[in-house]
Amino acid sequence: MQNAPLSFKLKDGRTAFLDGHRGEQLIYITNYNKQAAITTGTVKLGDGGDFRLDLEGEGMRIGLVEIGDPNFNHVELVGHIERFGNSSSSNTPGSQDHATHVGGTMVGVGVNADAKGMAPRRSL
Repeated sequence: MQNAPLSFKLKDGRTAFLDGHRGEQLIYITNYNKQAAITTGTVKLGDGGDFRLDLEGEGMRIGLVEIGDPNFNHVELVGHIERFGNSSSSNTPGSQDHATHVGGTMVGVGVNADAKGMAPRRSL
């Protein structure tokens, strides 16, 4: 268990993160933005949603404070991240993966429909 990866990429492009262990078995978790949007009701507010409000982040200010910077070149985030203030990157293992995951959940543009963020027409 000492050399277990803190995170790794899955075949579908998502990242799995070490969450803990049960005895000798490691437990990894991952996300499903599409399912999260359904669970939280965000799909009802967005483009084509049941409420016909077409809210996808226009006019909103969204910030992300993380231990590391997100991947500015990630396909779901390219051109949608603005560095503000004196942010600095961390060398903590997995910090960029987690910041990218959180940023994608917030503003992923939906190149992969399952990875579309909750406010895809907004930038961080």
